[in-house]
Amino acid sequence: SALPEYATMLAVLTAVASFTARGAARNFAKPTQRTIRMLGSGAAPKADEEVLYALGLNVARNLGELKTVLMPEELRIVGKAIQDKLLDEDNKDIDPAAFAPDMQKLLGERQLLAQGAAVEAGKAFLADAAAREGAVQTESGLVYEEVREGTGAQPTADQKVTAHYTGTLADGTIFDSSVARGEPLTFPLGGVIKGWQEGLQMMKVGGKAVLTIPSDLAYGPNGTGPIPGGAVLKFDVELLSVE
Repeated sequence: SALPEYATMLAVLTAVASFTARGAARNFAKPTQRTIRMLGSGAAPKADEEVLYALGLNVARNLGELKTVLMPEELRIVGKAIQDKLLDEDNKDIDPAAFAPDMQKLLGERQLLAQGAAVEAGKAFLADAAAREGAVQTESGLVYEEVREGTGAQPTADQKVTAHYTGTLADGTIFDSSVARGEPLTFPLGGVIKGWQEGLQMMKVGGKAVLTIPSDLAYGPNGTGPIPGGAVLKFDVELLSVE
């Protein structure tokens, strides 16, 4: 069921609303008037706006799944509530605990809608990939399309590999990219999704390939982060080394 996952998200929302953010300080107490006066007097250097914006981005990453189930205007309301809570300007008549069942119902229903849309889009996406010239669809459903043949070692599931990759959804949205980060990823091949395990074992070092991966070889019906449940994923992969 998707509901336990969204119950966890509700806990994250509550934590953020209370301004207990992972990666920041453990407990932010409500600033006293003395603290506010000290900050305003110049006792602390003024924070750089880009640093503050980056802090906000880090907090938002904890809520990335909301993008898959809420519309932009709804996300703005959620964002305003978080801002209001942090500034102690929130509506005291609204008790989040009282709305917990409604929030869970909303998020669960929206996830099912997103999952259904992802499944339908994924079927066409996978069929188009399999129909491309040179593409091979394996018994598992994985579509493998070689872009450049490698000349080095061919990995096995018990080895570590280093690869560059870009992952996209059926609508072209990039959800992850080591290329964009400028740093390849090294990982145990046996510890990643099944589509990667199978696809990379078909490659040789130095090679490039496109892997179009069915949902059941990726993140399944629940999805993860910005990846909705039931999504078919496309990865452009370059295998750099095997160890």
